[in-house]
Amino acid sequence: MDKCSKLFSLILCSLILAFLFTSTPIFKFKIFESTHSNLIRIKDFNILNYKIECSSPWGRGRDTTATMKVSYNYKYNDKSYEAEFIDFYSTYKLFFFESCGVLREKNYKIWQKIIEEKSIQLLVEKNSPKNSKLFITNQNPNIRFSWLSIFLAEMQGLIIAAIVISICFSIYMLLFRK
Repeated sequence: MDKCSKLFSLILCSLILAFLFTSTPIFKFKIFESTHSNLIRIKDFNILNYKIECSSPWGRGRDTTATMKVSYNYKYNDKSYEAEFIDFYSTYKLFFFESCGVLREKNYKIWQKIIEEKSIQLLVEKNSPKNSKLFITNQNPNIRFSWLSIFLAEMQGLIIAAIVISICFSIYMLLFRK
């Protein structure tokens, strides 16, 4: 193999690994748990409220992300704590023409499945129990959890733009050709 094909293979493998690690919640959870030994799992916690908000990671333009904001409470060492996780999980746009409403609906369906399967874990710091973090422990990969899906949606936009430009150019050539 020449250097170019080795580089291409390396980039492709890196993208596949990035996709797997960013789209599979259990990988994120296991990596975080293994790198933070001062955390303990709390079994009894209650989800108090949740809210889904749409946004763009660039701060402007079309909405490409629906983010779940979750409020919850838990007990640790006979004390009650209440917390809010502003970016519990995000679902990303997969198709170019998806609107905020569609993203919210997809996010809500994922939320319902997470609640139904009880696939949420709460980790609390031993020394500072006010600090906690919620995780999804679902083992199924979901492309909407991966930021790579934004690139797929943007590539669709570029393809659509190229098609529109080609059609306009073809019409122009047909009408004004001498």
